[in-house]
Amino acid sequence: PIWNWGQPNDVAGMAPNCRIVVSGDDQQLPPVRSMRSTKIDDREMGGSLYAFLKSANAAEFPLEETFRLNAPLASFPERKFYPGRYVSAAPDERLGLKAGWRDDLDLVSRIALDPALPIVVVVHDGPAAATSNPFEPSLAAKLTLELADRVTGAAGPISPADFWSETAAVVSPHRAQNAAIRALMPTVLKADAFVETVDRIQ
Repeated sequence: PIWNWGQPNDVAGMAPNCRIVVSGDDQQLPPVRSMRSTKIDDREMGGSLYAFLKSANAAEFPLEETFRLNAPLASFPERKFYPGRYVSAAPDERLGLKAGWRDDLDLVSRIALDPALPIVVVVHDGPAAATSNPFEPSLAAKLTLELADRVTGAAGPISPADFWSETAAVVSPHRAQNAAIRALMPTVLKADAFVETVDRIQ
C-alpha cells in the first residue's frame, strides 16, 4: 500500500511482513485534520505517519526534480525549502500560444498571459472581503477563458478537457470563491474545470 501522510494507527492492522511506501513532504501543508503530536521514546506519535517514520530514521528517497514547474516557478521553493536540491525538469518551458494571441486583449490580460512572464502579480486595490468578492472571480474567469482560447499544444488547439488536465488550474483560498469562479465560466469550460483551494490541489 501507498500512503500520503496518513497517521501511525493506519498501519495497526497490517501483516508484520508487509511492505509500505509512504509519500509526503513535511515542508508542505500538513494534513487537513486536527492532530496532537507528542514524543514517546524519541518517536513522533499522534501526528502524521510520515513524521513518525522520519523520527524512526526510516530510509528516505527524496524526489528532487519537478515536472510541474519551470525554472522561474521552481526558484522560490528551491531557495526557501530545498536549497540546492530542487530543480525543474523543464527549466525553459513556456506556454504555447497561437499567433496573434495579443489581439483583442486589454493591457492586464496581455501582461498576465505573456509566456515571457511566467510569474505575474496583479494587485487589486479594492474593499476588504472575507470568502469571496465579485471582482476576483470575474477576473479569474476572464483570464481563464482568454487563455483557453489562445493556448496550443504540439498538434495545435487543445480541447477543454486537455486544457484542464494538461495546462491550467485555478487556485483560490476559499470554496465560495471557487464556486463563484466556476459559475462565471462558459459551459464549454465548466464541465472539467479544475478550480480548487491550495490544500485540495496539493
